Amino acid sequence: MGPIPQSRGALDPESTFRHLRIVHAAMAGAVLTYGLFVLLMLSQDFIPKEGVVGPLPFLRILLWLAAVGNFGVIGRIRAQFLTPQALRQRARAVAQSIATWHIIMFALADAIAIYGLVLFLLSGLLYDFVVLSGLTLAILFWLRPTAQGYRTLLRQASGP
Repeated sequence: MGPIPQSRGALDPESTFRHLRIVHAAMAGAVLTYGLFVLLMLSQDFIPKEGVVGPLPFLRILLWLAAVGNFGVIGRIRAQFLTPQALRQRARAVAQSIATWHIIMFALADAIAIYGLVLFLLSGLLYDFVVLSGLTLAILFWLRPTAQGYRTLLRQASGP
């Protein structure tokens, strides 16, 4: 494949794509860092064991609902804002719009792991942390920017 085509007002779509990949890797790395933090805390007995403080049922339900909501918002962004038609209607450069929407989705996915971390820190709910972090990594894998997908979306959105 050739270079990524220039889009309306884009300074450098190749650079934008590289930055998008870096942000994606950083967000995935953050989730892994949370895991290392939890392992360190478990090894030092800094966290109460599950059930000692209580699972904080209201907060637990609220954060799980927020995680489901985040997943729904991510799906909505992909369906509504990351289509060639929607990107053509944006005033900003197509490459920048693609990157912006992806970064928003990465942040929403990362928040899911943070919900699990909060539950672990407050009440030692290791299972919730592991499941929510695993879900985050799966979502980030699903959202990973690929050169082919980026180029295709950029071409379609930059077209007539």
